[in-house]
Amino acid sequence: MNISDHTVLGKPKQGLIDLHFRLRGPIAVQLAQAFDDDWHGRRDAAALTSSGPPIAAAGRSHCRVITAGPNEGVERLELVLLAALANAHQRVCIMTPYFIPMPELARGLEAAALRGVAVELILPARSNLRWVDWASRRWQRELLAHGVRIHLRPAPFAHTKLVVVDDYYAHIGSANLDPRSLRLNFELVVETYCQQLAGDLLQHFDAVRDQCRPRSLAELDRASGLARSRDAICWLFSPYL
Repeated sequence: MNISDHTVLGKPKQGLIDLHFRLRGPIAVQLAQAFDDDWHGRRDAAALTSSGPPIAAAGRSHCRVITAGPNEGVERLELVLLAALANAHQRVCIMTPYFIPMPELARGLEAAALRGVAVELILPARSNLRWVDWASRRWQRELLAHGVRIHLRPAPFAHTKLVVVDDYYAHIGSANLDPRSLRLNFELVVETYCQQLAGDLLQHFDAVRDQCRPRSLAELDRASGLARSRDAICWLFSPYL
């Protein structure tokens, strides 16, 4: 949850803001098991999870935990996201602090936009990793050209990771939309199927979007040759950023 001195929001334009969730019901058992696996190591026989009676449902949402890391499920999160994009009919709304999509994910976003789905991204106007911002521009031009709308969120830096598809599906958790997060890091996300939650998150998305400024192709075209070369060089190292 990013609780540390350097992430606490103090003076304006310092620290960061985020979006956190509390989950109750049977999903808590899956979360506890994921914690146990990380804490002890998957080959350790010790476990903290209680084998008590089943936890009763706490709402109407259908949820599941998805874990991924370099030791298992390397492409699992990417495939889940691609499946969600392929099933979108109306809207795809994404917030992420770091956006360097793999080609397959970029194509999924473009394909959704081309078939009439409103695809919108909210990215920080400036993140805490400038080289990631520069590498990100490599894909922004192509996405804009295919109808994806990109909005730049002003400071303070927002660390929120959120995907909402139509009015029923949400994808929340620790994963960023970049190669390091989707293929190299240990990540945990929760899929939720719930119209109420999706509706609340869409309201939040729209409220944040109203505070953003749009990214345009004209803005990218005005970049100097030196800036474009810098962006291209950073993009070459994107699998490790």
